[in-house]
Amino acid sequence: MPGCRNLVVGAAVKAEVVSAYRRVMPSLQHVAVGHPFYYGQCGGMLYAAARFVPGEGVTAGELVNFQDEGATMKFFARPASGSWRRVGGEGFPASPKGCAEPGSNIPVALASLWGDCPDH
Repeated sequence: MPGCRNLVVGAAVKAEVVSAYRRVMPSLQHVAVGHPFYYGQCGGMLYAAARFVPGEGVTAGELVNFQDEGATMKFFARPASGSWRRVGGEGFPASPKGCAEPGSNIPVALASLWGDCPDH
């Protein structure tokens, strides 16, 4: 994909991605982004790859749901004039290909810039 580049992520982008995750996982409302967090652009699309962790105020029920959901990497995309949406996620166990896995929906060129999203 043309024009792929890694971007520096700020707090606002992280908050938007957390909100997108909450929309698809309504049972997990007290979440925060973990480490690492990847952010980049290919053409007119923005992409993010993130792990989520229990956030402030997490309930016992949410902790149980986190066990089920796991701490695998989730993948998001956003057109320049749109909102973030989840486009994929690692399976369990996580693939050694990380965000280069075809089901991630992260462009190969961007996954390469991210080193295939290692989890450290």
